[in-house]
Formats: sequence, structure tokens, C-alpha cells
Amino acid sequence: DANRYEHSLEQFDRLIARAPSDNGLIYSTALLAIQARRYEQALRYLRRLLGNTDYEQEAWYYLGLVHERRMQFGSALRWFERVDSARLYLEAQMGAARAQGKSGRVTEALARYRRLHKTLPDKKPTLWMGESDMLYEADDKQAAFAVLDRAVQAMPRNIDLRYSRALAADRIGRMELLESDLRAVLQQQPDHAHALNALGYTLADKTTRFDEALGLIRRALALEPDDPAIIDSMGWVQYRLGNLDEAVRYLRKASEALQDGEIAAHLGEVLWVKGEREAAVKVWREALREDPDSKVLRRVIQRFNPW
Repeated sequence: DANRYEHSLEQFDRLIARAPSDNGLIYSTALLAIQARRYEQALRYLRRLLGNTDYEQEAWYYLGLVHERRMQFGSALRWFERVDSARLYLEAQMGAARAQGKSGRVTEALARYRRLHKTLPDKKPTLWMGESDMLYEADDKQAAFAVLDRAVQAMPRNIDLRYSRALAADRIGRMELLESDLRAVLQQQPDHAHALNALGYTLADKTTRFDEALGLIRRALALEPDDPAIIDSMGWVQYRLGNLDEAVRYLRKASEALQDGEIAAHLGEVLWVKGEREAAVKVWREALREDPDSKVLRRVIQRFNPW
């Protein structure tokens, strides 16, 4: 719970050494290893669950997830497609579609979603959001937005679809739609912490409406004081306001809570601007090792050209 995953894994390993046949313990440790991005360790434990009737479906699903994160999309697809348990079927099918999309088989992924819409009509919002995410990860931002645009037209009162369309609108530069969608969400649910945060962060990052942004992020932080993304937003708005020491304090707290490329990009930028360039480079180098595919991180490093 304190995000000290390495120390936690050490303790779980000691427990498994004492109880090597405790499949519940092995399963929990595998999930923790995934969270800590220790994928070899996760694979080792998940393979121990194969053939176990209580955990085999979960093992198949998470083996697919680990292979997907390691960009081994063919293997990921094979594991995902083995899952037929009702409790995991939808997530596994969406994982299979992601694997197809990421390997360039977008047409097949879209066909999978068409089948899922027919067989699981009560899951339409989840399927629309999953289809959009797949298209975004396949680098088709316009198509990803179009899916959610149609979804909102079909279910205009659905908060999750509105929120998702707002994020998709941001990716294609439709800030006016992002703001109107997030305000529509907040009209229905004023304490929607993530909508408050998304709107506040966007105003801080892309406009000069800093005081308004600060107020929104403060409300979000009061609702979710331990959320690393919201803490990061507070650090970013403080940076935009020129409060560099406050910005570093919040961004370090966010970075300690979550290893994330965007948070590290923000922290490094503020440190660089403060003149603490060695510290900034250290943050960026460590983040690249953990999150080498972060586009935000790479853009910031390219902009400052520190090495």
C-alpha cells in the first residue's frame, strides 16, 4: 500500500519459500510483480499456476497481459484467446484486440469488437471505450475519437463515455469539446475528482487560466489526496504559477507514489528550470529505464537536450 513494491516482493518471496504450494499466495505475488514491472518474476509465478483449476484462467489472462507489456503481441494474443471464464472473458477479448491492434492487425481487432457488440450488448460503453483505446494505441487518434463521438451521441448521459470523449478530444486538439464534456460530467457529478483534475490540468498546461486551474485541482486533491496524477497536476499548476519550490515538492511526492514517465518529465523540467540540472538528468535517466516508451518524457528530453 505504501508503493514499496521491491520490499514487498522480497517479503512475498520469503512467504512462498515457506509455503510453496499456496497458490493464492503465488497468484498475489505474480500480480504484485506485474505492478512493479518485474515481468520475468511475474511470468515465473504465473507459470506455476498453469494446470491449477482455481487459478488457471487468471494465469492465462495475466500471461497475456505480461506478454503484451513486453511487446510480444503474438504470444499475448494466444494467451488471451485461451480465456473463456465469464469473469475474465470481456477483459481477455479486449486484451486480444489490443494485441492485434498493436501488431498492425487493426482490421481484425475491429472485427473482434463487432462480434463483442453482438454477443455482449449490455457492455456497450466498456466496448466503445476499449475500441477507442485500441485505435489510439494503434496511432489513429481521429478514429479513436470518432468511436467515442458516436458513443456519446448514442448515450449522451453516460458519464464514463463523456469523460473518455473529453480525453480523446484533447488528443486531436479539440480543447473546446474537452472543456464542454468535462463540464457536462461535473454538472452531473460535481465531485468527479478525475474530471476536476483533467480540466484543471488542461487549463494549467494549455491556457493562462492558472487561478481557475488551481481551484479545480484543489477540489480534486481534497477528494483524492493520495492520487499521484492529481498530485502531479498540483505540482504542474504551481510550476505554471512560478512557484518552483512548491512545484518540486508536489512532483517529488507524485514521483515517489508512482513511477510514471509523464510525472518524471514534469519533475525533471521544473528541476532544470530551477537550475538543478544534474538532478533533472538523473530523474529523466531513471524514468527512461522504467518507462522507455513514454512519448511525453521523450519530448521533454528532446526539448531540453540534456545529453
